[in-house]
Amino acid sequence: KHDALTALHASEYFATGSMADFGIPQDADKATEFRNKAREYAMESLVIPGDNYYYAKNGYPQDYEKAFMYYMDAARCDHHWGYFNVGTCYLEGQGVTKNDDEARIWFRKAEKKEDNPWATYWLAELGDAIAALRVSGYYATGSKSGWGMEKNPDKSEDFYTKAKNFIAEKHDALTALHASEYFATG
Repeated sequence: KHDALTALHASEYFATGSMADFGIPQDADKATEFRNKAREYAMESLVIPGDNYYYAKNGYPQDYEKAFMYYMDAARCDHHWGYFNVGTCYLEGQGVTKNDDEARIWFRKAEKKEDNPWATYWLAELGDAIAALRVSGYYATGSKSGWGMEKNPDKSEDFYTKAKNFIAEKHDALTALHASEYFATG
């Protein structure tokens, strides 16, 4: 049985030594081993059931709150789709109160954990100028076509314009500097 939460709990027990009285001593190597298993098992045991509840598929009733709980557990297992789906729930207000700031936090985690262009896309839609520049580049080159972002000059220009507007609206010199570095280095 590939149970991500059981592996996560085992990792926590080994990391803290909180179960030493029950024969589970503190052991950093075993904590890491179980943490990796939790991440590995998260897709099967948490993300997929979460999707089943979110989209009401495979005989599951639509239940956004249950979906959110599964996604949050996957995020606790350090799984990038867990992070992304928690962000989506906050963005859409599905299973949790809509909160764009929380959505940004979770999309950033997804983007950092795994090069997830859809996390970058939603960060751009939420007003992140650097993310908008990245998405512009994805559409300009088609470099993320495997993720459904085919080469599209019009969309590239749209996201480039969004980035310029975000920078202008905020009068954000630091972001403008980062944008110039982004273009200078490719």
